Amino acid sequence: MVRRSTDNRASSISEHGVRVRPGDFFTAFSAAEVEQSIPRRFERQVAKYPNHLAVKRNDQAVSYRELNRLANRIARLLLSLSATREEPVAIVADNHTKALAGILGILKAGKVYVPLDASFSPAWARFIFDDTEPAIVLATSGTLPLAEQWSSSRCRVIDIENLNAHTSDDNPEVVIAPTALAHILYTSGSTGQPKGVADNHRNILHHVMRVTNSTFISAQDRMTLLRPPSSSGALLNAFSALLNGTSLYVLNHYAASMALATELAMDPLRAHIHWSLGRLHRRERLLEQARTKLSQALAAYRSMEMPFWKDTAEQEISELGAH
Repeated sequence: MVRRSTDNRASSISEHGVRVRPGDFFTAFSAAEVEQSIPRRFERQVAKYPNHLAVKRNDQAVSYRELNRLANRIARLLLSLSATREEPVAIVADNHTKALAGILGILKAGKVYVPLDASFSPAWARFIFDDTEPAIVLATSGTLPLAEQWSSSRCRVIDIENLNAHTSDDNPEVVIAPTALAHILYTSGSTGQPKGVADNHRNILHHVMRVTNSTFISAQDRMTLLRPPSSSGALLNAFSALLNGTSLYVLNHYAASMALATELAMDPLRAHIHWSLGRLHRRERLLEQARTKLSQALAAYRSMEMPFWKDTAEQEISELGAH
């Protein structure tokens, strides 16, 4: 997360022991805000920051108003196909702006999103389809063939990059309780059969509240998304940004994003990327660059008395030495 300069008010200690300071634009996420739906919280950000950058990926950038309109069209299409509440809707997601709009659209329709990633094996993907039995699956142009293959004609596949232009983009105004299910995420199955973990709107908002208040996220910040939105960590990053009016920068975690990721992380006191620098650089086999950046970060963390991140940097440098 990259934050603009702040004043000299007293610093606070987050739950991870990191010394951070609230920015001038920070507004605390109150406990009362947990008692609503995710779309309601998002729509409030849209009302406050309609022209603010919501998501940027490569040369594609959309404002909060534009992202909301696309999500509304997806929601209205889903409602026209099925009025059933809390039914699972699969989405074969990639690191794509419209995939995030698809997730918001599923939620706005009062349904439950089941994210799958293009890297999933056919057997794993088919297990998830068999387990959740979605009637509808959303995909982008790049993941459409996989969605059709995995669903095996059992459900309707919708390309969210080619929607009917005449579909209304107004908020669908579906009443969604905080206790309503929001998503089903699947474990990797590395220790056995994959398991679906369901969570409701209230619990997700509670996690966002903790992240917001411990790191003082505001609408003036920028956050990165380095993984496709099919894992709980990536989704928490995305919601922590989009439910606070923050700009979300979607990065490909392979070579194309390395230059930008390094640029964002150049100043370790102002940037936080939701993957460790060591692991990110190791993926691209740029070990020497990783050691250099981590050494710079380590020196800064030591000088700022940031024990959590100092220990993390020391561990990363040690791990890199073994590669």
